[in-house]
Amino acid sequence: MSGGQDQESVRRLGVLGGSFNPIHFGHLEMAQAAHEQYCIPEILLCPTSDTYYKSASELLPADIRCEMVSKAIGPFPYMKLSTIDVDRGGYTYTCDTIRDLLPFADELYFIVGADSLAYMETWKDCGWFLRNCIILAAERGEALRKEAARHREMLQKLYEADIRPLKIRPFEHSSTEIRQDIREGKDVTDLIPPETLSYIREKGLYLG
Repeated sequence: MSGGQDQESVRRLGVLGGSFNPIHFGHLEMAQAAHEQYCIPEILLCPTSDTYYKSASELLPADIRCEMVSKAIGPFPYMKLSTIDVDRGGYTYTCDTIRDLLPFADELYFIVGADSLAYMETWKDCGWFLRNCIILAAERGEALRKEAARHREMLQKLYEADIRPLKIRPFEHSSTEIRQDIREGKDVTDLIPPETLSYIREKGLYLG
């Protein structure tokens, strides 16, 4: 994407999207790994809008999820909260996020779990966004690594996609499981950043 530019002058920008309901250490691990392994100076965390999951009664309002993200990334100066998807509203399509952010970067890195490669071809305008950003696929475990490699080869062949591995430590807890743990009063101090957890407890989130 950077053409013949001097690599030192290339503007690199990482993007990690999600509902962040709530944000957890797994999300931060992906952002940190992208920053360290690919020398990306700024990673944007982009929460989805309120209306993304219309049938999800547990989806907290965007302003609350943004606040949780903001508190979680406080110790990491290279991580920034972006409300670009929240402000646009409606369904959050990767192609729209990439299109809106392209003017701000020469190399745009979209960070996903490697399992997303299996169904990425069904995403809206997948051919377009695969040609306009670099995909960093976070791999957890040997089985997922082998499966991701197969889908990566397919997407590279069909769309000339630039898909690169992102090595992260295993994190076996989903946001859904974490919400259930909070509801049941279980200890989640090893799953959620302390600043965010304090906010969740203060507001009594996920208890209903």
